[in-house]
Amino acid sequence: MIWLDWLGENWTHLLEGTGIVSGLWFSVITMSRDEKSTRVTNLITLTREHRELWMEFYRRPELWRVMDAKADLRHTPVTLGEALFVKQLIQHLHATYQAMRQGVFIEVEGMRSDVRDFFALPIPHALWPDLRPLQNRDFVAFVDHA
Repeated sequence: MIWLDWLGENWTHLLEGTGIVSGLWFSVITMSRDEKSTRVTNLITLTREHRELWMEFYRRPELWRVMDAKADLRHTPVTLGEALFVKQLIQHLHATYQAMRQGVFIEVEGMRSDVRDFFALPIPHALWPDLRPLQNRDFVAFVDHA
């Protein structure tokens, strides 16, 4: 009976409290869904930028040597176009790395091996020492570790 008396006197407070807790719970669920949606949207955006960058590579045959594991830099030094393209790739990689670090998109599995393979190529390998000091320390550590 005491319980019913208390409920009779405090039903409005109980209803308000339930409404507040329900509202908070609904907000948490909505934020979680929004976060997942944003992460996927960010991944799609980065993928689009990646595709546009590589379409430039395919449209310009003079850049194909960047991905040639047998490029002979002694006989044919790195061209300005090749250097600019590698800089663009590194900038894109840096943006992707920072986005992954901040958790704003779904982490790309195999990114380390992709980075390792890219920087093992003669042209990116030759340009990295000059570009390295211009990068954030955490990004440099990521590239060097990969």
